[in-house]
Amino acid sequence: MRKLYQLSLLLLVCCISFKSFSQKTHSTIRPWKAVVYMMATGKIKGTFYKITDSSVFVQGTNIRPDEIKLADIKKIKLVPDYGKGGRKVVGFLVGATAGAIIVSEALSNGKSGEPATLGGVTGGIGGGLLGGVAGFFGWPALYGGIASQKFSIQHTPEFYVSLREKLEPFSIKGQ
Repeated sequence: MRKLYQLSLLLLVCCISFKSFSQKTHSTIRPWKAVVYMMATGKIKGTFYKITDSSVFVQGTNIRPDEIKLADIKKIKLVPDYGKGGRKVVGFLVGATAGAIIVSEALSNGKSGEPATLGGVTGGIGGGLLGGVAGFFGWPALYGGIASQKFSIQHTPEFYVSLREKLEPFSIKGQ
């Protein structure tokens, strides 16, 4: 039970550190991916480019960013683009750590001496591999939910000004 508590504490610390890291650095490292939910036409995905007093610019597959009027937007979701490779490596490490702790504890529980050691080692290796594979595939989706920034749009001029102040740090620098 103590190991399970330590594991949940470890995962909580990882989640909080990734959330705070993504909030502090903004786009100084990499651009932010944007999902703009429209009032009527669905959603637009691309790289968040910049914001003005009346519109948001999102660069999709076109060379030139698309201008989207704030009056047509329902919600904006920004996710840091640290690359899927980096997220998968972190997922593998977190999953391997969690799997090793859980399985080695389960296999060595109630035993003493050499059987406990053997259970701990085989459980650590097997659980690490199993947890690593699970984290490799599951962490990118979980990370997107943890590190994303969501902004619901209220259609008033005062809100547009405050939204611009909130979103400017996420825009591509130098533009």
